[in-house]
Amino acid sequence: MKRFCLALLIALFVPSTLLAQPLDPAYEEPGFDNENYGGDASELFGDSAWFGRYRPHFGYRYEAGDTIGRIGGLSSFDAFFPILEGEDGDWLTFIDARLLLGDDNHNLGSNVGFGARQYIPEYQRTIGAYIYYDTRDAGYATFDQVSGGIETLGDIWDARLNWYVPTGQTRNQYGTTHTSSGSYKFVGHHLTGGTFTRYYQAAMKGLDMEAGAKFYTNDYMDLRAFAGWYHFQAQGSKQAWGWKSRIESRISDMVSLNLSVQNDRVFDTTVNFAVGIQWPSITGLRGGPRSDLKARDRLGESPERLRSIVVAN
Repeated sequence: MKRFCLALLIALFVPSTLLAQPLDPAYEEPGFDNENYGGDASELFGDSAWFGRYRPHFGYRYEAGDTIGRIGGLSSFDAFFPILEGEDGDWLTFIDARLLLGDDNHNLGSNVGFGARQYIPEYQRTIGAYIYYDTRDAGYATFDQVSGGIETLGDIWDARLNWYVPTGQTRNQYGTTHTSSGSYKFVGHHLTGGTFTRYYQAAMKGLDMEAGAKFYTNDYMDLRAFAGWYHFQAQGSKQAWGWKSRIESRISDMVSLNLSVQNDRVFDTTVNFAVGIQWPSITGLRGGPRSDLKARDRLGESPERLRSIVVAN
C-alpha cells in the first residue's frame, strides 16, 4: 500500500512540477543548480528508493485465434507491480493483474495473482511460485477459479507447471432441443416421447506443463521453443488430454511474439498467435540488457500461463 500511494503521488504531482519549471534555460532558482534529469519517475528517488532492480511495468497483449477452451481472440491489459525485493535483487515478490476482453461478444474476464521468485547463484537458476484468482464471462455463465503454478527459469532452459481449479458454479445449462424420434407414451393425461438434448457450459479443472530452451539470440532478440502436455476435465464432458508446442520471440525486452499449436480430442487442433508490448520492459529491469537475458534478469516478468478459464461447450 505504501508503494501504491507513492506511485499515485508521483503520477499526480511530478507532471505538474515539471510543467511549472521556467522556460528560460538561463533562469536558476536561488540555491539550486539548473540541471536536466532523465529517466523514469522512480529514478528521481535514487537507487536505494522505493524500487530496486525491478520496476512496475504495464502492457497490452492480443491473442488471435482459438486455443484450449476458448473460441476467438482475446485482449488483455496487464499490470505487474513489485512488492518486496531483496537488497541484492536475488528475490522478489509481486502482484500480477490483468483485465481480459474476449472477441466473442466482448465478454470480460480478469486475473489477479501474487507470486515470489528466488535466484539461486549456485545453480544459475531462478525458481518461482504463484497463485491467482481468475474470472470469465463465458456468455451463458460467469465462472471463477483459483489457479497457480511453479516454474524454473534458466539462462537456456525453462520449465513450468500450472494448475487450474474452478470454484462456485462450474456448470450451466444454456439450451435444450427436442426431436420427435423414438417411442411415445402416455404419462397421466399427457403424451410424452422423443429425444431431449441439453446443452451445457462447464468450467474445466486441469493441469498444463511445458519445457523449452533458448535456441537463438542476437543484440536485440531472443528466440525460445517449448513443448508440453495438458489435461482438463469437467462433469458431463469428455476429458481433454493433449499436447502443445510454442515458439516465443522477445524483441528488445519490450515486444513479445508467441505462436502456439495445441491438439486434443475435445478442442481438436487450435492455432494461436499472440503479440504483446510492455512498458518500460517485459522484465521490468532498471536499465538492464535488452537481449540474451540470464536467469537473474527475469525475476520481474509475468508468469506464462493460460489467462482465460478453460470452458467446454
